[in-house]
Formats: sequence, structure tokens, C-alpha cells
Amino acid sequence: MATLLQQRIAAMAPDISNHSLTPQPEKGLEGKLGGMKSQDSMSVDMEPELPAYDAITENRAGTTTSVMFHNVTAMVGAGILGLPSTMGYLGWAPGVIILILSLIVSWYTFYVLVILHEEVPEVGSEKEGMPIKRYNHYQELACRAFGPKRGIWVLMPFQIILLYGIAITYTVAGGSNLLSTYKLLGGSVVGIGPWVLIWSAVQIGLSQIPNFSALGWVSGVGAIMSVTYSVIAIVLAATFPTDRAVVRYTTPEGSEVSKLFGVFNALTTIAFAYGGHNIALEIQGTLPAGPYESTIPRMMLGMNVTFVATAIMYFGVAFTGFAAYGNSVGGNILDSIGQPVWVICMAHLAVVLHVFASYQVYSFTLFDMIERGVAKVVKIETAFKRTAVRVAIRTLYVFSTAFIACLIPFFGDLMSLFGAIGVTPTTFVLPPIMWLILRKPSWKTPAFWGNWIIAIVMTVVGFFGAIAAIRTIVLNASKYKVFSGFDGHV
Repeated sequence: MATLLQQRIAAMAPDISNHSLTPQPEKGLEGKLGGMKSQDSMSVDMEPELPAYDAITENRAGTTTSVMFHNVTAMVGAGILGLPSTMGYLGWAPGVIILILSLIVSWYTFYVLVILHEEVPEVGSEKEGMPIKRYNHYQELACRAFGPKRGIWVLMPFQIILLYGIAITYTVAGGSNLLSTYKLLGGSVVGIGPWVLIWSAVQIGLSQIPNFSALGWVSGVGAIMSVTYSVIAIVLAATFPTDRAVVRYTTPEGSEVSKLFGVFNALTTIAFAYGGHNIALEIQGTLPAGPYESTIPRMMLGMNVTFVATAIMYFGVAFTGFAAYGNSVGGNILDSIGQPVWVICMAHLAVVLHVFASYQVYSFTLFDMIERGVAKVVKIETAFKRTAVRVAIRTLYVFSTAFIACLIPFFGDLMSLFGAIGVTPTTFVLPPIMWLILRKPSWKTPAFWGNWIIAIVMTVVGFFGAIAAIRTIVLNASKYKVFSGFDGHV
């Protein structure tokens, strides 16, 4: 009897996982006589059903390898090239400690999201024997923890600000690195604007990849490029250091106020260095699994390999860059090295290819969010209409990020503020709080207090990061000029 029951439940899995837009027809008299109908009659009476409008899970063909590619592409951003400069304000010992603590906390909160992705019915409960409930979208988990309405508002504003802000930032970064390569190769002075448009034109084509699983090869290229420019930075910093006689490891000169805010910026830069939490559940949702099969072991393997690889690159770039140039290192270690030119050009092009992929990885959650929202209000009956809707939505999305990147090419300063506002809750505050709500540990346990400490401390770090970002914006406000990327000034 138990085997028969499991077989029947397994047969219901497509309905449970919501792969169909419309309910299956009941097998009444029509169903019993269906076998007597001719093939032509069936083709007229029954229209083929489209799978659920979900760009994340419509084709669950992910693997542990693709999980690693997605995570590395999302986590190892071009910001790694700025880590050496943060060491100048923190110094060796505090800088190393902060890097290690950031790694541990980020690893833990990512682990929490992976664990909470699946809800297995408890033994002895009414749902015992039922299939595993999966939360393939961050919003689904937030709604499970905080309630259907509150969960959306607790997460969505921060998530949208962060993901859309990252897309604009990577658009600026793509154009900026193309411009840097052009200048290094002897090109005449030109603004960033044309390069942003060229970069975005290619991005429109990449954005038509239908689902997250099909994005695996793009993330593969992005992950390889992340490793490439990180290794170039490490090797060149070790090969072409500044004269040891002039290297200084003391705090950069300036007023006490500027030094204090320099520390704030350094703390938040390191604390927010390990990203990818906003798309962890979506990445895990691409892994195929039966109704009773867990995806956690495969996701854990991909996550652990990613964090080990990321830590090696982060520590390597931060330490070799600071050791080579001390507190004189610039915001981008490649600019401080400057030679050989052809290798620096390779690094810039590697960044361009990486942000192509990272833009897609982060934007897919927004693609999915918008497309599912449209599918609720617009009747999409054919695959052609679905494709047309997808092309229109994603093309307009890329146009919007390109327009804002051209309008305000100084968006990087704004993203520091948006990052503090968006990363703090979605990466460090919500995961431990959701774990406390869903797992309900006793207040007497270390897990209870540990999760609360993480949430509170990281909220404070995010607050100071936002203050430092606002100060930077105020100080640089006089230099800001809209569409300056087309007049050769940026």
C-alpha cells in the first residue's frame, strides 16, 4: 500500500511543482472515450499546454558545475580589483581579520538560504510522506517566513533596488573597461557613452536566452574571466611592485574625518564583497530533482567550492596589491600597475566579458519577476506570443539600463548607497531572521543568539556604509554632469 501511495503522489508531482498554466482536465466520460477519437479530432479539441511562465525553473537542467559557474560569476565581481585600497585604511591586521570575518558570515548566510530552500514534511505530521516543498524564488521564501503580503514588502524593494542597480553598474563597468582598453591601445579621447551603447547592443542578444539553465555556458565564460583578471592582478602586482623604499602601509593622509569615513567605506566594501545571495534560491531551483529528492547536497558542493575559490582570489588580490603598493594603491589595482600594456588590456577585456555574464545572472531574477507578472494579466496562448513578450520585455530592460548608464555615468557613487541599502537586508539580515522564524530555535541555544548578533551587527555596518556613501555623493556632487559620457569627460 505504501508503495502504491508513493507512486500516486509521484504522479501528481507536475501539478505540485506548478509546471502547468492550466489545470489538467478531469478524466470523466470524455476522457474515457478519448481513445476512440481520431488523431485529427484530438488536435482540434485539445491545444498543447505551455509550461508555467517561469524563466528560472521551466527547464531544470542545472548541474553542480553550472551552480559553481553561476555563483563564481555572481560573487567575484570587478570590485575585487578595489580590495587592496581598502587595506590602506584598515591596515594589515584589521584588514585580514575583517576579510576573514566577512567570508565566514557571508558563507553562513548563504548556507542558511540553501538549507531553507527545501521544506521536508516532518515525521508524524499530517504532511508526512508528501513531496518536498521547494522555494525556488527568494520572494517565495520571504512570504513563507513573513506571510504572503508582508513577505513581499519586506524583500521586494531591497531586492529590486539591488538587482537593477547592479545591472546599471555593470553596464557602466562594461563601457568603462572598453574605453580603458581603447585608450591603452592609443585611441583618441572619447567619452564612455558610445562604449556603453556598444556593450548594451551585445547585451540585448544575450538577454534573449530563454531560461536560467540555458545560461550555464554564459556563466561559465564569466567565471573563467573572473579568475583571469584576478590572476593577472595577483601576478602583475607581485612582478611589478613599487620600490620598497617608498611603500607605506600607514593610513593615507587626510583629515581625521576623511580617515574615519575611509574606514567606513573599507568596512562596507569588504563586508559586501561576497555577493550572490539574492539569486541563491533561483540557482538552486535550476537543479533537477524528483518529488522526494533533495538538491541540498549538490548545491552545498557548488557553494563550498565557490567560496573557497573566491576566498583565494579575494585574499590574493587584496594582499599582493597592498603589499606591492601600500597606501598609494588606487581604487583599481590595474591602474596602479599599468604594465605591460597588452596584459592590462587583456585584464580589462576579461572584466568586460565577465560583466556581460554577471549582468545576465543578476537580471534573470528581474526578467522572471516581470514576465510572470505580465503572464498574470495578459493571456499568452502560444509559444510565439511568449517569445514576443520575452523579447520585448528584455530588450526594453536593457535599453533602460543603458539609458541610465549614459544619463549618469557616475552611477558607481550612487550604487555604493544602493548597495548598502540593498545588500544589508537581503544578504545579512533576512537570512538569519527567516531561519529563526522557520526553525524556531530555543532562546537558550547559541544558534538563536548567533543569528541575532549577525543580523544586528551587519545592520550597523550597513548603516555606516550608507552614511559614507552619502558623504561621497555630497563631496562629488559638483563634478556630476548628466550625459557627460558623450563629451569626452568621462
